[in-house]
Amino acid sequence: MSSVISPVVSIVYAQGGSTAGRIRDGVWSARFKKHLALLFKQVTGEDLKIHSISDDRTIQEEDLKKSESILCVLSGSYERAHPIHAPTHQLLEQLGEKNISLYGKHRFFKILREDINVGRLFPEHRYIPHYSFFDVDPITQEKRYFSHEGGIEMEQSYWLRLIDVVHDLSAIHGYLAHPNEEEAKRKFPINKTVYLAESGADTADSRRALRRELQRRGFRVLPERAFPPRPEAVEKMTQLDLQQSILSIHLIGRDYGRPLPGTNISIIELQNRVAHQHTLNTLRKRKKGEKKFYRFLWMDPENENLDQKQRAFVEIIQSEAATVEEAEVLEVEVPEFKSIVLGKLSALQNTEEQEKQKEIKKDKMGIYLMYDGRDRNDIDQIASLLIDEGFHVLTLPPEGEPWELRKTHQQHLRECDGAIIYLNKATPQWLNTKLQDILKAPAFGRNSDIPAKAALLRSNSPVYKKLGESITVVRYPKGKETISSEILNPFLEQMKLQSHG
Repeated sequence: MSSVISPVVSIVYAQGGSTAGRIRDGVWSARFKKHLALLFKQVTGEDLKIHSISDDRTIQEEDLKKSESILCVLSGSYERAHPIHAPTHQLLEQLGEKNISLYGKHRFFKILREDINVGRLFPEHRYIPHYSFFDVDPITQEKRYFSHEGGIEMEQSYWLRLIDVVHDLSAIHGYLAHPNEEEAKRKFPINKTVYLAESGADTADSRRALRRELQRRGFRVLPERAFPPRPEAVEKMTQLDLQQSILSIHLIGRDYGRPLPGTNISIIELQNRVAHQHTLNTLRKRKKGEKKFYRFLWMDPENENLDQKQRAFVEIIQSEAATVEEAEVLEVEVPEFKSIVLGKLSALQNTEEQEKQKEIKKDKMGIYLMYDGRDRNDIDQIASLLIDEGFHVLTLPPEGEPWELRKTHQQHLRECDGAIIYLNKATPQWLNTKLQDILKAPAFGRNSDIPAKAALLRSNSPVYKKLGESITVVRYPKGKETISSEILNPFLEQMKLQSHG
């Protein structure tokens, strides 16, 4: 598969009937295709082109060259049509691991409508993760098939699983925008990479929801591929993934999980062992200034009536975590746990950004450029001018939780050498709020007032006539659309006085 500019995928499916509910495979796949394109557009803003390949047409090498990813909708009817799709399988087998993945992210998607022997169909790619569009009722053991018209619960499960597929497809598309592996790695540095360990059946939905939330916030979530069968290979793969991550997350419920082949421990316990050892190794080897590694372990606050094996596992986790400050066991509700983890990740991002700002501030004075979201399109040229004048520009990120934005706002007010409030479409109330924040900056931890402060106005409204009493007012000349150093000269002179003082 070669790099293409616009996202293109191929969907391979069977036309026959299926035991997966009452909807024939061809009909289900056609709807899946429609919903996939719709959701991809909503998530990424881009149109997804889809090639359909059913029983009457086998996939060709040319299809692979045109496609970023291949999706196979697998069911009983697909299994029965195996001889018809033999050329598809042979071509995928010939590609092998090297060409079917991109920086560890697989471009071959197995969409399971029902429980079939996927390893028999694709032995070379049996370790690639699959997306199950069915589950088993924990009480009745009855299989339940996801569909957009299968009742509220099954419809919700259908769309949530489809979101997982879309996120992974968009990640592949994003990687292809980078010409080499180093650039792809730079897109997800360690502080933007999280290890989300496997979990038992009772916490699987919570794990999937947490994975979606992390991806929505721009984090890379490991592991990105299915585990090999050998325990030693699982351990090695886990070690490599942890080395790329800033923290690991473990959801420990009532289900211990199935033991790995030839062992008496589950993948859940093995991942926990490796993560604990990685934490200890990081603490021993960490040099001054290097990042720490953190572990967050969730346990059900109502974790009673555990079987003997799971109880022993829980006790091991609690005793290990008690010896390491960087490991935290939280017996809280899942939403609270998610909030704590996201808060920690946000704090780690802010800490790294603060260190960068300190390095920059050693040589450059910082100007905090404040603007309302309605004026965002005007800001780039102002920031570019200030940078050209030799200043470092501080701004708020375009999105974020309100408390995070407020915290960063106050931090910028503490650390800046000067502040500019830009006003075009914003309201007088917004302007007054920002002006008050500038005037009371010492209350946020400054040692003194902000010495250089200005309001840069495009509007000539009389509402702003009294601004000059507390702040330098700079107005765009009438009919002027672009900023220049002459316009900002009164403020820039104040900044230069500081540098000489």
